[in-house]
Amino acid sequence: MELFDTHFHLPEEGDLSNYLDALYSDHSYRLLALGGSLAGSVRALEFARKHDNVWCACGVHPHDAEEFTGDIKPFAEMLSDSKVRAVGEIGLDYFYDLSPREIQRKTFEKFLNLAVEHNKVISVHCRDQEERTDAYCDCYSMLKEFAAAAGNGKIILHCYAGNLDFLEKFMEFDTYFGVTGMVTFRKSDNIREILKHIPRHRLLFETDAPYLAPEPFRGKTNHPALVAHTVMYAAHFLDIPMAQLAKQTTENALRVFGLEDLIS
Repeated sequence: MELFDTHFHLPEEGDLSNYLDALYSDHSYRLLALGGSLAGSVRALEFARKHDNVWCACGVHPHDAEEFTGDIKPFAEMLSDSKVRAVGEIGLDYFYDLSPREIQRKTFEKFLNLAVEHNKVISVHCRDQEERTDAYCDCYSMLKEFAAAAGNGKIILHCYAGNLDFLEKFMEFDTYFGVTGMVTFRKSDNIREILKHIPRHRLLFETDAPYLAPEPFRGKTNHPALVAHTVMYAAHFLDIPMAQLAKQTTENALRVFGLEDLIS
């Protein structure tokens, strides 16, 4: 069965030569490694270059926005590599507020402009404080401008956990929505409700490894291999064959990342 983990993070340190050994042998995996800083983006690209079934994205995570120097040139240079299929992980995080919000927005805008210039899809992080929608409001406003400049279908909302109203608003831009192992958590009724409403042709699966390991691995270090468990759970929840869901979402990923020639 073909699977595509559209969003994972490599360990920040250590030898990666055996990292893919944990992939289940009864599935065929394709993976996209996300950078969240310059160093992380370089590490993701170096890893992707060593593996035929791995691609990457480069960007600055909102948590690290305050540390970003503003020098976009190294990221622009990476985008010329065919292994770099997206700009990300970028966006807004008003839950932790580890970087001042104005700096988050300025950094986000800089990378949105970079994606427009290089005709790249974006992988977006958007998280709000409980019962608030400030981040989603700001994100929607900024992505509306991005979609007008870049064209629809260029946005992936990673680990989408917003409400149904915002789901409808983001669908105006033919947005893709990433679903993680959170959908398997006992208390994640909101994620399961969202899953029911995401158009099947706009659905992606991701691990966000090393975070958010699905049940029955919750609390352990996540790995791209475990995307199989999330797809299996979602297929059961949606009452459709796992093979059908895996095929559809893998083809979605190949299209959004400009890898249509790999669709079998």
